[in-house]
Amino acid sequence: MQPQSLATSPTPSATERPRVLIVDDNADAADTLGTYLQLSGYAVTIATDPYQALNLARELRPQVCVLDIGLPGMNGNVLAENLRRLPDTSGAVLIALTGYGQAYDKQRALGAGFDHYFVKPVNPGTIKDLIDRMP
Repeated sequence: MQPQSLATSPTPSATERPRVLIVDDNADAADTLGTYLQLSGYAVTIATDPYQALNLARELRPQVCVLDIGLPGMNGNVLAENLRRLPDTSGAVLIALTGYGQAYDKQRALGAGFDHYFVKPVNPGTIKDLIDRMP
């Protein structure tokens, strides 16, 4: 599946809203959140594969990454660790959006570099509000 790019730009101006990369192997869930954020004025790119997401992150330098944890091939925690190692995403806000809800799962995700942790299902407005509050 090809990445879906919704109004992306590699270098934001001072007034531009953050670029958002959504990574979820559930295309419907990714599309729903992506469309909601796009309609809210964000530049959104969607990837359904974690390896594709790493390539997109290098190219697009997103300021926010919303990652599913249960990804095939490379779980979201490993993806987060890799994003933290990339110069262009080392300071990005990483948001876990997952079906894993145990305390251990949250500890593991925060240890992998996530800034925020949400258990599905999450109202897209909750993610938007979090991004809206970013400096």
